[in-house]
Amino acid sequence: MNGENLLYYYISFFIIYSFLGWCIEVIYATVITRKFLNRGFLNGPLCPIYGLGVVAIILLLSPFKENIVKLFIYATLAVSVIEYVVGLLLEKVFNHKWWDYSNRKFNLNGYIALRFSLLWGLSCMIVIRYLHPIITMLVTKIPRFIGYPLIIVLLIVIAIDTYITILSINGLNKRLSQLEEITVKIKSVSDELGENIHETTSGILDRNDKLKVKIEKKRESLDELLNKQRDILKERKSTHTRLLDAFPRMKSKKFSKALEKLKEYKNKPENL
Repeated sequence: MNGENLLYYYISFFIIYSFLGWCIEVIYATVITRKFLNRGFLNGPLCPIYGLGVVAIILLLSPFKENIVKLFIYATLAVSVIEYVVGLLLEKVFNHKWWDYSNRKFNLNGYIALRFSLLWGLSCMIVIRYLHPIITMLVTKIPRFIGYPLIIVLLIVIAIDTYITILSINGLNKRLSQLEEITVKIKSVSDELGENIHETTSGILDRNDKLKVKIEKKRESLDELLNKQRDILKERKSTHTRLLDAFPRMKSKKFSKALEKLKEYKNKPENL
């Protein structure tokens, strides 16, 4: 098989397994939450980490498909490395930890956990031995005059979706930054107002009109900050909501408090 054919097949495998991975995530979310959640990193019905992971597993481990024990062990190790590296890279690039297994036993920095690594290893073994031959046969049967244009269109769609997702994440980070900044200011103004009120209780206010004005300005400033915070929390950004729903255990390196507040208010506009 020449290089062109290999590229065609592996791009096809990437798209197919990305879609199947998305289906798995949707099924899992439905069982856990009893509602539909788009659990993919992208807006469309694809989970690229599955596509990349399975293609890597196929390339690396196909020679071991006849040895079940070796295949399972190597698949478990391989998917663990892939999940760890992808999780680490996503956190470095976007300043968010998209999944977190810290509450699971035998986890490594929250990126991977033994239980899930074993499940992924078993799944990859099943894919290589039983599912992938079927997928290969189906891809082979697709006429090239249909396959090539379809792949090109899908790759363009994926590229656009990736770009939109990156813009959405950057927008979410900007929103969190604003919330974090306002929260810090609210605390500062509240502390200053508390000090002024303390002075008031000491009887200073009765003799100092300047302090009255100072307290009133602080109250106005605090109200203004609280209104700004409320407005940011009330924003109904569908792309932001989707990301928060898709990754409920997401953690932020820079804006942890703001992210938790946004999660808290996401579905509770009546409490704002």
